[in-house]
Amino acid sequence: MTEARRGRPRSYDPDEALDAAIDVFWTHGYDAATLDQLSQAMGMGRPSLYGAFGDKQALFERAVRRFGERMATRAGRALSAPRIEDAVRAVLLEVIEVYGGSGRGCLVFGVAPARAVDDPSVREMLASTITSLDTALRARLDRAVADGELPAGTDTAARARLLAATIHSLSVRARAGLPTSHLQQLAEDAVELVRR
Repeated sequence: MTEARRGRPRSYDPDEALDAAIDVFWTHGYDAATLDQLSQAMGMGRPSLYGAFGDKQALFERAVRRFGERMATRAGRALSAPRIEDAVRAVLLEVIEVYGGSGRGCLVFGVAPARAVDDPSVREMLASTITSLDTALRARLDRAVADGELPAGTDTAARARLLAATIHSLSVRARAGLPTSHLQQLAEDAVELVRR
């Protein structure tokens, strides 16, 4: 009696699969995203999905981390603009392009907070993302003080937190379906506050 031959495991691109998972979680949230939806979107059977990414929780954490890293890269490029008002405007417009373009807001600031209530690892990841954003914004504001664009003694930590809060608000407003023009006006209001 011959042993049945096993088929070759289906090949997949880990980055593409993770991007597909991001899309499912971003659209449906953690709780409403089903394993069938994830499996279908990622082009992987459940055993392969578990083998490659772990359980749903582990996959969600990897998806959130990847999304956050991409947004941090985009924000870093935007913040490199030579003038502070251009840097602030650029980072906010980058955010609006992602949040408003999808109408889903931010995966990190829009979806993860609901999961963070019951999950310490997601809460820690969310807090770390918030701290990283505050730090990046403050560093750029500190540079503006050093360059003489902002007055000496400017409370850059407070302004950084307000800019980060604006980014959080843009996510919520985008998920609420507010038009891009509304989001852009909020961005311009934030730029004005930084100038003062």
